[in-house]
Formats: sequence, structure tokens, C-alpha cells
Amino acid sequence: MTFTLLDGMTDAGPWSGFEGDGVTPSAVLTLAVDAEIHPLGRDAGSGRIDGAAGALDHRLRRSFAGIDLSPHDELRLWVRADRPADGTPERPFYLEARLGNAALPIGDPQNGWHRFLPVSRTGSWELVSLALDDLPGQVRGSLERLELRCVDDSAPFTLWIDDLAAVREEMVGDVEAALVAELGGRLVLDGNPVPAHVENPGQNAPQVPYVRLELVEIRRGSDRPRAGEVRRDYSGSGYRIAGAHYDFDLVYDIDAVSGSRQHTTRILELVLGRLAPRTRLAAAGRPVLVDWRPIERSNLVEELNNNRVRLRFCVETRQVVGPPTPVVPTFNQVSIETEHAGSLP
Repeated sequence: MTFTLLDGMTDAGPWSGFEGDGVTPSAVLTLAVDAEIHPLGRDAGSGRIDGAAGALDHRLRRSFAGIDLSPHDELRLWVRADRPADGTPERPFYLEARLGNAALPIGDPQNGWHRFLPVSRTGSWELVSLALDDLPGQVRGSLERLELRCVDDSAPFTLWIDDLAAVREEMVGDVEAALVAELGGRLVLDGNPVPAHVENPGQNAPQVPYVRLELVEIRRGSDRPRAGEVRRDYSGSGYRIAGAHYDFDLVYDIDAVSGSRQHTTRILELVLGRLAPRTRLAAAGRPVLVDWRPIERSNLVEELNNNRVRLRFCVETRQVVGPPTPVVPTFNQVSIETEHAGSLP
């Protein structure tokens, strides 16, 4: 897994609002933490951006200490807003993201990377992906500044953002990292946090007690609903069509490894409480569905081991098999079709 969380949006301190000169503080474009609204249910909050009349060309700025984005393919963030934006005259884009550093600042003629933030429908969280392949190498190797600039103030808006991250998608690794994060360290036994560990031949397991995860099967996914043409990466020159992907189901057995029955039951209760009967997790920022499945016993002796109480879960995920394709629309008119799996009410 290659995943770097740039900002979990739990602290507004690193963000500052400025007028168009980039120096004068802005009174009409602001960001604050909203502890009540967040996308996946278990979160400390999100960043609430409020834009009022007169916010045109004002920007919100976030500094970083030279983060290397070269191992990553894209930025991801969740957005939710009370005003739609698809680039049409009736629903213009109103926020634009730009990246830079001291060597190649935002606004430099050699640094043309920018992306508009689309909002296909109001009141719903949507996952937005922004490709990094056209970001100048000087910036991609050392990100020092991100700005969100208001490009349309014809109507006021409130837009929430959350979990800004740099990602290179790796299907199995992303799912396993999400499961380990969801289960590891959540329970304390005898004064020690209980880790979660993915079973791997040749790798030493942690000291007991721990939560054991074992990948037992990979299947082609069932017929899940798909969006048609999924558009992304909106800029002044057009947009891109998301690459093709295949659906997969990853099946995991999860159980407790401990030296006492009391510890075993506590761990099993933790797993059931966090995952069963169905939940959504963020795998590299993208939601995946985790579904509890009963284990069908067979006559195979190795599957009748009564010393191991296993819980089986199926994770519905996908593998991307192609890059986004650039499109320059006629007359520069664009519309949005959002991926079904990337939206939450």
C-alpha cells in the first residue's frame, strides 16, 4: 500500500485564508473544523469551508514540509457541499486546487497544474480523485503548499472536505491496511494494546494476544452496479475519463490468538462490534464494503478444527487496470457522472 494522509481535517490551525494578493487575511473565505459532519462514520470531523460574496480569487492555503508525492498516482479527498458544480453555466465550478513549492510556486508559468472540485449533488459525500502525472516533477518531489482558490462567487457556498491523501492504489494491500487499522490497538488486555496481524508464511507473528487475519480466497466480484462514463480531473482544458477496473471479493478469516478464553471472547466481540454484520471502511481513502459471511463446514478434517473460532468476512473492492484518459470537450462544456461507490449520503 502507498498511502500518505496529508490532512485528516481535525485541526484548522494549518490553514489560512487570504485575499487575492495572497497576503491580506480573507474575511469571506474561511475554514473551520466541523465535528458533526464526516464521511465514514468514525472520524473526528471535517473541514468546513464557507465562501461569501466577494470571495472571488480569495484562497485557503495549507503548508507542508516538503512531502514527496512521487510514489503516488493521485490526490484523494472527500467533498460535500450545499451548491453543485459541474462546469456548466448554470452550475459553475467555484473551488480550484493548486500545488506548489519554493522552487516552483503556485502561479508560476511553468506550474500549470490545477483541478476544479466537482460536486454532482448537494448534501452527499463524494470521493474526488486528482491525478498527479502532469504535476511538475519539482513540485511532485517536494510538496510545500496547497491552495484552494475561489473561482466563482456568484452565489455563497458551504463545502466540507475531509481526509486529503496521496495514494497509489494497491487492491490487496489497501484492504489489509484498512482492516488492520480498524481492529489493531482498539482493545487493551492486561495493560497492553492488542495488535492486528495479517498471517503470512515466513513472517513472525506478534506476541499473544493478537487479532489474526488470513486471506483465504480472492473471487471475481458479483454483478455490482456500475456507473457509465466516470468523469474526473476537471481543469481549464477539459477533463479525464476514469480508467477501467474489475470488481473483486477478498475473503478473510479473522480470529483470536490468545492464551486464555477470556481474552479470546473479548477479541471476538471486538471483531464483531467493528465489522459485523456489515460496515464500510476506507481503503486508501476509497470506501469498501465489509460483509460478514457464515462459514459452511465441510467434511475436510482441517476445517473442523474446534480450537479455532473463525469469523469470515467478504470485502467488496476493485482493481484499476487502466489510467484516466484525457478528453477536451466541444465548446469546453462538461458535466459530471460520479462513481456510485464513491458517494455516501
